[in-house]
Amino acid sequence: MHLGHAPGRYALVRGEPCEYLACERCGKVSEAEPGLLDDVRRLIEEEFAFHASFTHFPIGGLCARCAFIAAATVGRT
Repeated sequence: MHLGHAPGRYALVRGEPCEYLACERCGKVSEAEPGLLDDVRRLIEEEFAFHASFTHFPIGGLCARCAFIAAATVGRT
């Protein structure tokens, strides 16, 4: 799995491969069972005629902790 500018990571695959979520702030990587992302995949397919996979490249964003910190610091100077 590629993680942006960080080194790639390898994971043992037992059965169906996992998909991943990667925090762009702290670097935390979380596994997600593919079935949990089916609605997201379906929406992408309907809107863009594109079949998405999140096994090789993770979904980037902010974990709950980093999102909380970011929201708490908005407006501070």
